[in-house]
Amino acid sequence: MSTLGHVVFLVRALLLSLLSLPLAAAPMPDEIDEILDFYCYDCHGYGKKEGDIQLDSLDTETHREHWERAWLNVRTGMMPPADGEPWMEKDRKALLNWLERGPLGIDRENPDPGRVTIRRLNRQDYRHTIRDLLGIDFNTAEEFPPDDTGYGFDNIGDVLTISPLLAERYLEASRKIMDTVIPDQEAKLPEYTIRAPGFVSSQDKTQTGRFIEFSLAQTVTATRFLPEEGDYRLDLRFALKGPAEASQQSGTLILRINDDEVARKTLEGNSKKNHRFQKTVSLPKGEHRFSLEMLPGRAAAPGTGELGAVIEQLSLRGPAGSTRRTYPQPYLRVIPRELQPAHKEEWSLKSREVIKRFTLLAWRRPADAELIDRLTAIADEAARRHNSFEAGIRQAGTAILTSPRFLLRKETALPLREGETYPLIDEWSLANRLSAFLWNSMPDQELRQHAAQGTLRENLTQEVNRMIASPKSQRFVRNFVGQWLLARDVESIAMRPERVLKISFGEGQKLFNRNLRKDMRRETEALFNHVLQEKLPAIELVSGNYTFLNERLAKFYGISGVRGEELRKVEGSRGGLLTQGTFLVATSNPTRTSPVKRGLFVLDNLLGTPPPPAPPDVPELEEAGHGKKNLSMRERMVEHRKNPDCRSCHQRMDPIGLAFENFTAIGTWRDRDGKAEIDPSGELVTGESFSGVDELKQILATKKRADFHRCLAEKLLTYALGRGVEYYDAPAIDEIVRRVEAKDGALHEAIHAIVDSVPFQRTRG
Repeated sequence: MSTLGHVVFLVRALLLSLLSLPLAAAPMPDEIDEILDFYCYDCHGYGKKEGDIQLDSLDTETHREHWERAWLNVRTGMMPPADGEPWMEKDRKALLNWLERGPLGIDRENPDPGRVTIRRLNRQDYRHTIRDLLGIDFNTAEEFPPDDTGYGFDNIGDVLTISPLLAERYLEASRKIMDTVIPDQEAKLPEYTIRAPGFVSSQDKTQTGRFIEFSLAQTVTATRFLPEEGDYRLDLRFALKGPAEASQQSGTLILRINDDEVARKTLEGNSKKNHRFQKTVSLPKGEHRFSLEMLPGRAAAPGTGELGAVIEQLSLRGPAGSTRRTYPQPYLRVIPRELQPAHKEEWSLKSREVIKRFTLLAWRRPADAELIDRLTAIADEAARRHNSFEAGIRQAGTAILTSPRFLLRKETALPLREGETYPLIDEWSLANRLSAFLWNSMPDQELRQHAAQGTLRENLTQEVNRMIASPKSQRFVRNFVGQWLLARDVESIAMRPERVLKISFGEGQKLFNRNLRKDMRRETEALFNHVLQEKLPAIELVSGNYTFLNERLAKFYGISGVRGEELRKVEGSRGGLLTQGTFLVATSNPTRTSPVKRGLFVLDNLLGTPPPPAPPDVPELEEAGHGKKNLSMRERMVEHRKNPDCRSCHQRMDPIGLAFENFTAIGTWRDRDGKAEIDPSGELVTGESFSGVDELKQILATKKRADFHRCLAEKLLTYALGRGVEYYDAPAIDEIVRRVEAKDGALHEAIHAIVDSVPFQRTRG
């Protein structure tokens, strides 16, 4: 440090002492003070307090939250600003290293795994767990209140509290579930079921019972072997799907068994949506062919889309008088055949075996003998009182599903080994974290087997790959993407399309309807899933030149050449999530675009550099330029920024948000804002300039790529752990980003890196 620098430092220390302000308990090294003096004190020193931070007056031990803000701004490149002194990398690294070792106390050799609040199952977790455990769909949205959110997600342990009212709901839900799964005298005649994917065309294997178009003459067929001759009760259930505009289209659906016509139904666009056909049919023992044939009727009007029949299932129950009996799968998931008692004397023994097995599944780890004894006593008492084995299992099952061991994710630490500062979680806890992260549910048989044998960690890579490839990973895609990228909001957010496009109310509702909103959500989920499953760079979410569209959504975007209801990969101008309807709609106001919301989304959700909250009493955007007529959005934003309280944050958000002004509040394209031609150009606060969305995406994908990877790592870790990311997670975040970038930025690798990270694998104990 120069002589002048020493003098300034001593004078400042003397003044602080005279004012009775705290001096740093651990003196700041001269090298660091010199770095701060050169880069920071012009705005945050010598009496200046921009952003309410004066660095030269902060104690290094008692002002950790202020040093954390400084560390975060330096780490993310937000400070110094673009008009300040550019960092020399050695100075930046020296300052970050000191901040971490000193005021923040980060130990990169033994990183802190952080505090994880014990989490209860949120509504999605509960629903998926009950489905995987018992095979039934329990509507948690109707039974339980909405979950609170924190850090942008609804699985955060600190906000997932249990009120007395919710505890009562859980008890009532457990009773309903067990009454449904284990009714008395559940044995029934055998039932043989064929679902939509089982019906396949011999001409085109992609044509199945999932969607049988009215316009295509076709036959889809399935076979089943019936072990007995007799009279069977046939039950065919299907629904009509397609756009409401295609109301004049029609077709005739014919059901045949072994080429003999059993039923036919003429279907039209204005028919009821759900259909059911029941009939008793006499069939011999042996294999039978069941076919569904579609005969086209009236064609749809041009541009109105395609109607079709979606098969739910065809079932055969019987034959009447058969001595065979069967149980529904939910019943057998609780009481498998080998644990069904042959006589009353076996009730208690079999109850204990059923309960031991069921607690292992429901509680996601083995239960101790004392708990099994207590639950068996509950079952024995209920069975004796009602003279029913099933009544005992119902009562014990209700207790199991109401227990904190089911509702909360209990975690256990292994004993500390030599050289360890923080213990590993045990393999049952690891299996629970994995299944909660990637499946929103309980561990399956493979995970349980590894946990029981202590082999999960040594097979972790293979297990994560298996879980990502499983259809159940779509739950992760839908829930994570739905909250991180706001795809969940697009179906429910209030919009006024008639005001946006200046058309009639009816035209607006017809154009921007529920099916279109659902397509937008599915588009974003499909893009994320494609990048994940194909092991592509995560940045393709932003920079990719493709998206996933069906005919309805392509038409809305003004893209031709896309036909049918199914989403398919389409290259073109709508590539990447920043030109998708989900982002554009969810970051708009009901009647107009919002450059502030769009800019904030990019800063917060893609770059991890959100501005501070707006100060109180800031005037609304509509008040900017009061008295001036016909201002464009860009002109209103300029007026708004004249308020000094607004300027610093809006300089960061506005250029990004204005880049999307060619897209209306509902996602359609426009060239003008009123009478003014739209100018989508801008310059980021860090100095990069762009002429529109495409160049902005390129900046994000190149110069801001590391920021995107860090933000993605933080969002994934928050979702995986159920807590917010803290400063002490920096070593874990850096390691995740290092691994991702070493694998060409692959989203798939990010999942593996999260699972291998210290916060995911270890605990404070």
